[in-house]
Amino acid sequence: MKVIKLQFLTSLFAMLAFATINASACDAPSNTFCVDYFKSRDLSGQAVLTTSENGINHSWLSGSPSSSVPVDNFSGRWRGRYTFDGSNIIFRLLADDGVRLFIDGKLVIDGSKYQATEYTATVPVSAGEHLVEIEYYEAWGTARLAANWEPVRTCNVPVGQFCAAYFDNRGLTGNPKFIEQESTINHLWGANAPAANVPAENFSARWQGDFDFNPGTYAFTANGDDGVRLYVDGQLLIGGNNWLSAGTAFYEHKYWLSGRHRITVEYYEAYGNAILQVGWNPLTLAESKPIGSNAHSSIGTNLSDWKDWSSEQPFIDLFKTSRSWIPQVTGVWDTGEQNALKLDQNGWVSSLPAASDTSVRYRTVSTLLLNGQDPATSLHGGKYVVLYDGEGTLTYGLAATKLTAESSPGRDVINVDKNNTGGILLTLTSTDPGRTGNYIRNIRVIHSGMVCDDDLLAFCQAENDPACNRNACRTLESASSSRLFHPLFLRNLVQYRSLRFMNPQGTNVISNSLQQQVDWASRTTLDKARWNSQAGIPLEVAVALSNQLQSDPWLNMPVQASDDYMRQFARLVRATLKPSQKVYLEYGNEIWNDSFLAGSWVEKQALATWPNAPEAAYVKRINWYGKRTAEMCDIWKAEWAGEENRVECVMAAQASNTSSAKVALDCPLWTQAPCQSHGIKSVAIGSYFGYYAGNLSAQAEVTSWTKDTDGGLNRLFAELSSGGQLTGGPQGGAMAMSAQWVANYASLTKSRGLTLLATEGGQGLVGAGKVQDNQSIANLFIAANRDPRMGELYLKMLADWRDAGGGLFMNYTSMGQYNRYGSWGSLEYMGQSSSVKTDALSQFILANPTN
Repeated sequence: MKVIKLQFLTSLFAMLAFATINASACDAPSNTFCVDYFKSRDLSGQAVLTTSENGINHSWLSGSPSSSVPVDNFSGRWRGRYTFDGSNIIFRLLADDGVRLFIDGKLVIDGSKYQATEYTATVPVSAGEHLVEIEYYEAWGTARLAANWEPVRTCNVPVGQFCAAYFDNRGLTGNPKFIEQESTINHLWGANAPAANVPAENFSARWQGDFDFNPGTYAFTANGDDGVRLYVDGQLLIGGNNWLSAGTAFYEHKYWLSGRHRITVEYYEAYGNAILQVGWNPLTLAESKPIGSNAHSSIGTNLSDWKDWSSEQPFIDLFKTSRSWIPQVTGVWDTGEQNALKLDQNGWVSSLPAASDTSVRYRTVSTLLLNGQDPATSLHGGKYVVLYDGEGTLTYGLAATKLTAESSPGRDVINVDKNNTGGILLTLTSTDPGRTGNYIRNIRVIHSGMVCDDDLLAFCQAENDPACNRNACRTLESASSSRLFHPLFLRNLVQYRSLRFMNPQGTNVISNSLQQQVDWASRTTLDKARWNSQAGIPLEVAVALSNQLQSDPWLNMPVQASDDYMRQFARLVRATLKPSQKVYLEYGNEIWNDSFLAGSWVEKQALATWPNAPEAAYVKRINWYGKRTAEMCDIWKAEWAGEENRVECVMAAQASNTSSAKVALDCPLWTQAPCQSHGIKSVAIGSYFGYYAGNLSAQAEVTSWTKDTDGGLNRLFAELSSGGQLTGGPQGGAMAMSAQWVANYASLTKSRGLTLLATEGGQGLVGAGKVQDNQSIANLFIAANRDPRMGELYLKMLADWRDAGGGLFMNYTSMGQYNRYGSWGSLEYMGQSSSVKTDALSQFILANPTN
């Protein structure tokens, strides 16, 4: 049996080869096929019949093309030059047995089945004459070959109209049977058909058109029976799981738009009533999310870590998040000679080594921008301008290519391939060639597009977009000298009452080798080359963002900051923050957490301060943390005298351990105890749920879940919601555990007259330690963060928080790509405006306004 099977496969491969050895050629007029028939399956040998045919529609059945051609094991080639008018063409082939179609030598259809089979392909064909070739073979049994083609039927409609195409099948396949222009989508077909040549059941339709939108949020609605999908510029807003047979259902999605956009609606009718009504309306200011709509929001958010690899890119000038200079030499990516770089006070390379310099290896320096962006979601492809002062040469690599014809000294134009995840490699190969001190500096990297000064949220990707055709609008390049923030970044933050700058400030100490913030003179200033070092962003950036969004900044003092640093910090914020805003003030971040080096540094200070106290080192750490938080609050309150109520000093604590708050608030080892009496008004915890599912102890069980047909989602959500799925899991599941911790802290803060806040909060699904390398678990956690049930859990979490008396809740975090290191972002990328988590946060904000 195995031998027979092997012989069959060998013969099949030979047939599919369609060899052209000794093939005959024939001449035929244009738009006519010249045909060669062969006494072999693979077009080999001499043609035994040569003829011409005006079309291909053969039903030889058990016969053959002629007596010179055998009834089995024959083949044929049809070649002809046909004139096309320049459009998408649907080619159809019906064959029994094998068939291939070539257009100008390019393989378009390749089919081989031992039964009559229809193949189709839609191909864009330019206007003019093209070579059409069809190759066919008959093995045994019935012989059949038919071929035809026709232009894809479509219609050209003006802006503001739909081209509607109706199909005689559910799958939107083949050529539409009926096409017309429609200004609206409002169909109540009932049991009737849309048109005479379209059936009343099992039909589908597609509407496409370009529409202009004034800047604002729009409510897109769809009322359909059965399946309906709606896209804006290819992004699915309505549909997905709704593309199924069901009764009449209503869908709504709110989306911010500005300018001209392509709207696509797809629909199918299975059976019964046929209904489709689709439209959109701009929301009123009360319904939309303009700047200032966060005035009564009960939710804030942490911001992302603004690095070259971050999907949250806040600045119009992308160089501000670029990677630190990489010293390089031919063949070596990084020579490790960062300390040997010749940098000016702002971090620009003032000179490169001469070719004869043997004291160092490097000869050029590079930096990376937009590294590791997901091509499926990135908006970062297309043209950029690179502006710079000084003289020298910049080169580009990875995804970036210089457009020399469009470039000039001081202004390079580059094209970036969004599908290259390496991003932009910018290399300084020479600088200050005349040795006059005019080295390359002040590099700015700016995407194409338009912004408008009368609407900070308006953005047009294309510079000819009519929505940005007014005096208040200008290119990003022009705006870069006076505006910091990209509109897409601002747009995703308008609903949040407060913004926590812990990540952009570089608060978490990750390495003792990195310079820590101690003195005010070493802080990052606006004229620095980059704003993403351990020193964090300039304070002015945090204040500017808070002022623009009318949000309250949540600021973290560096752990090693001196009193003078805190004093100068307080003065600058008071002088520049709008009077309508308050400040949330926190010392460091998670001092109890040994994952960050700040905790060990604080513990050393505590041991030096109270060397003879009998308490454990960790208890001393928490005492010293309370002491330094109180000192920080005293400094700020003094600097804000007369407005000290605008400063809310926060004592952070571990969610699972109320004693961490009690010790810090009481700080009995300090001579000026209790710390709470030094202006502390609130306690804040990180309110997460579900973290234990990523622990090493749970790895085997959770991995087994991933083998379920749904990848483990049902069991994971069952565990999160009510428990009982994971051995040793908390009673009632993750939500019950989190709610109990919140209740414990609500009782503590109420007894002390304090407010309960959340420094961070949300889902905590991430692999711990080695579990992080378990890709099946990572995939499960990623899928869970995109599942509608996650939105339901967020609403439950926030309701539990509200019912316990919790105050401001700081979501973690605003944006980030999902991977094995966690799915922390409520949004994943800049162009995304909706997700299950963001929608849940929005729903809670609207339903629970604060005073």
